[in-house]
Amino acid sequence: MKKLLVALVVGALMVLPMSAMAMDSISDADLGGITGQAGVTIAFGGNQTTEVTFDAVSWGDPDGMGGANQTAGWVIFDGTIGISVIIADGEMLTIDVATANGAAYSVGNVTIADGTTFVAIGLPSQTINVDTPSTLAIGLGTSAGSIAGTIGLLNLENLSVSPGTPDALYIYAH
Repeated sequence: MKKLLVALVVGALMVLPMSAMAMDSISDADLGGITGQAGVTIAFGGNQTTEVTFDAVSWGDPDGMGGANQTAGWVIFDGTIGISVIIADGEMLTIDVATANGAAYSVGNVTIADGTTFVAIGLPSQTINVDTPSTLAIGLGTSAGSIAGTIGLLNLENLSVSPGTPDALYIYAH
């Protein structure tokens, strides 16, 4: 069945006139009457949410110290942690192409040399949430998922994560 389908597609392509697939050059005179938009906006319709959730964070050495009477050892932070990144309905991603004309173009610490063509990508606003229990148990274990004995507690009261995002991303050759 698969070979038959491939044969039919190849046959259909062979009967198309090659002139239909030819690329013709466009002269400056042809382009003279063409106008276009200066940029592109991509709007997010509906919320876009990315979530990461885990029940424990473990760090360990799966073979211990490599001795005959030793097994793996793990340090485990036990407690459900959730991280979500949300781009709200209606947020915009914009794409503009420009050329620095007459002087260098500067925004913050970014300087684009005079005469350089660049792409400026405006980034949408995002909300980032980190949810943790107020106390995480810290323990030791012989596997990544089980605590054999608690060695302490990690308190995370009023944890706040506020990553900043730039207004735009600039791309250019130099």
